[in-house]
Amino acid sequence: MNALHLADRLKEAENKIAHLRRAIDYISERQELTDSIDILNRIIKDYQVECDKMKKMLSQVNVAIHEQQAMDTERPLTH
Repeated sequence: MNALHLADRLKEAENKIAHLRRAIDYISERQELTDSIDILNRIIKDYQVECDKMKKMLSQVNVAIHEQQAMDTERPLTH
């Protein structure tokens, strides 16, 4: 998976988390939906774990890019 695809998936997951949180806020006062709210909160936690994994992967890509750039600037140009 390339970095752009990973960034898109991260943005999509974070957007889903935001929508779920708004839904929970909207229905949180309804006692009969307590079980549904608990399940939605677990889903948010699952998405958050996935987001954290994707952020870690993206940071590793960024580190690799910066390391490659540093190596390229240290290497003398030969023509």
